Amino acid sequence: MIKVALYLMTEKGHQVLNSLIDNGYKELITAVVSSRDSNVEEDYFESIKEVSISNKISFYSRSQNQNIKSDFLIAIGWRWLIKDDSSIITVHDSLLPKYRGFAPVVNALINGEKELGATMLFASENYDQGNIISQKSFSIKYPILVKEAIEMMSDIYIILCLDFFRRVKNDENIKGKTQNHKSATYSLWRDNEDLFIDWHWNADKIERFVNAVGYPYKGAKTRLLNSIVTIDKVEVIEDVHIENRTPGKQIFSFKGTPCVVCGKGIIKIVSAKNDFGEPFLFKKFRNRFF
Repeated sequence: MIKVALYLMTEKGHQVLNSLIDNGYKELITAVVSSRDSNVEEDYFESIKEVSISNKISFYSRSQNQNIKSDFLIAIGWRWLIKDDSSIITVHDSLLPKYRGFAPVVNALINGEKELGATMLFASENYDQGNIISQKSFSIKYPILVKEAIEMMSDIYIILCLDFFRRVKNDENIKGKTQNHKSATYSLWRDNEDLFIDWHWNADKIERFVNAVGYPYKGAKTRLLNSIVTIDKVEVIEDVHIENRTPGKQIFSFKGTPCVVCGKGIIKIVSAKNDFGEPFLFKKFRNRFF
């Protein structure tokens, strides 16, 4: 019987594992490997571990020595090089060859893409350039929170993985299709510096940005005097003619809620918090955000 090892992280990995078990594919899973991730508030490491152990599936953390024998190895949300003799397969959060690389969902949401999707492909020496096994897309409407997009993407992951396991169980030959490399685009990695709002952006993009880097990520940031403020929710309000438009300056205040001038448009900060996770109180009117 063909065996598949799973390298799983994030909510998507957790949901895929549950779905495979619920649909009767547990006997094909030879082991599960997971890792903690300090970049998100909930990394699902413990949940993945608990599901694996409760279903008597061998579980390893990334730091452990792993002696796993499998025919295929599927990596979901994995961010490290895997050295293995198995046929390594990844599931990527974009419709390749678009958005190769890192944080494709976040970057696609910031860019205002109307369609997202996932691609199952064979791993290659150069990231996200391997032959495509399968793809599936879905449409989105804005405003949308990144958590909502992740949940929708998780459903796509489940569909792709269930189809793969069905084909494996039926002894079908798993082949991939070469990508159109001339159509490729790339998505850069993101770190804490990329969480800061650029008030020169238009208001629509800032709203998409705040929603795209919110929970389970660390949230959009802005500097105000000597403080760093995390902005949880914003709204785009009607623009006005400003003779000396200066992005980042507050223009209005609605019951203590600041409205900030953008490169184009105006953003109302609906809710924000300080470094301790407490609601941030805007006590002044003449605020300059940067």
